Amino acid sequence: QSAMARAMADWLLARDVPPDRVLLEPEAATSYENILLSLEVIRENGGDPAGQIALCSSEYHLHRAGLIARSLGCEPVYVAARTQNLPLRVNYFLREGLAMGKCWLFGLE
Repeated sequence: QSAMARAMADWLLARDVPPDRVLLEPEAATSYENILLSLEVIRENGGDPAGQIALCSSEYHLHRAGLIARSLGCEPVYVAARTQNLPLRVNYFLREGLAMGKCWLFGLE
């Protein structure tokens, strides 16, 4: 499993989220794959992701992730993680802007 997935799971568990409510998706290489495969994990565990899902990501990435989730039939509820380091935050917002441009030109995948 990815270090990011494990870190997010550890954060949730440290805040008393029951372990059976924490499902990991360790295989994805892109945001689209992560959301698509996460929906499969939810279904495999008896859930129905057709309605609202919590979408947790960095504040600069939530808009694009939300577009992906909606394109896959979900209604995301946004949970933003704030990037504390200002130079990194600016860099990531600029990078995300380029990623959005790619989406407009080539689609969300």
